[in-house]
Amino acid sequence: MRVFLFLAAILGAVAVLAGAVGAHVWRDELLARNSLANFQLATDYLFYHALGIAVVALLVDRFPAQKLQSVGWCMAAGTAVFSGSLLVFSLTGFQSITAITPMGGILLIAGWLLLAWRTARWTALQTGDRAGHGGR
Repeated sequence: MRVFLFLAAILGAVAVLAGAVGAHVWRDELLARNSLANFQLATDYLFYHALGIAVVALLVDRFPAQKLQSVGWCMAAGTAVFSGSLLVFSLTGFQSITAITPMGGILLIAGWLLLAWRTARWTALQTGDRAGHGGR
């Protein structure tokens, strides 16, 4: 789906921009808040999942029957919530926003597990194992 490729490109650009600005413009402020590690974690996860969403975009078009859209939406929402909340906390010190950070992490984990499950089901169907038991 083109929407996932678009999201991946935007998230990738935001990750690079945030990393550059964090390292060169906000570094002293982030160090003073003792939040540089959180900021770096947020930008790292933003970039990793931008790549993940790009892969999902390619897989959705290549294997439309696998219904991988839910994987892309979990990753997109998870990235927005996880990285977004950490970025806001790092830059503002607004501690309450970190209450939603684990929800973003859960969505990211769900996206990866959903991708694994869909891949296993597709592999099982390709090999003729309709029950998904690997031929046992």
